[in-house]
Amino acid sequence: MLRKRPEELRSTRPLNQRPPRGLVIAPTLSSSRQTHRSAVYYLVAMQHGSGDARATPNDPLVLVVDGHRDTFEMYAHALMNSGFVALHAARSAEVQQHLRTSLPDVIVTDIRLPDSSGFELIRTIRAGTLTRDIPVIVVRGSGLERDRREALAAGCDSFLVKPCLPDTLRIEIRRVLTIRMATAERGRTAA
Repeated sequence: MLRKRPEELRSTRPLNQRPPRGLVIAPTLSSSRQTHRSAVYYLVAMQHGSGDARATPNDPLVLVVDGHRDTFEMYAHALMNSGFVALHAARSAEVQQHLRTSLPDVIVTDIRLPDSSGFELIRTIRAGTLTRDIPVIVVRGSGLERDRREALAAGCDSFLVKPCLPDTLRIEIRRVLTIRMATAERGRTAA
């Protein structure tokens, strides 16, 4: 059996078909966050085929931070079918890169990350002037009260225990976004 070269795979794949697993699309973008954010929506739509090409720059951008790609894919599929756009970061360094280029509307993170503690990541997010108001939801494998207290003390908005169904996560994301929007609206009317 002859194996196809990568350029032959690209030329024979219809535009509405998912790219091969593991394909990374790295655009060259200007430093503008809005330009980058628009490119993110375009790339997500292209990666997931025409069925998920409904993504628009008005859809909430959710950054899912989890060392397991399978967990991200499960959540991303459910979120994209519910009007969200999902990005993945497996490490704190990747989160920092996303925060520099396109601010997510919500961050969903695990506590156990390969390169740092999720608690430290939350503290870093809360310390940033541009990132302090981004809602953070922790999804943790254990429901220990100690972990819950530490996550809330670090500044997370919500704490969910795995296994967390995608619908439960979607509802919680909508809840924290609604609270954050109401808080921002009250701040604007008071000023």
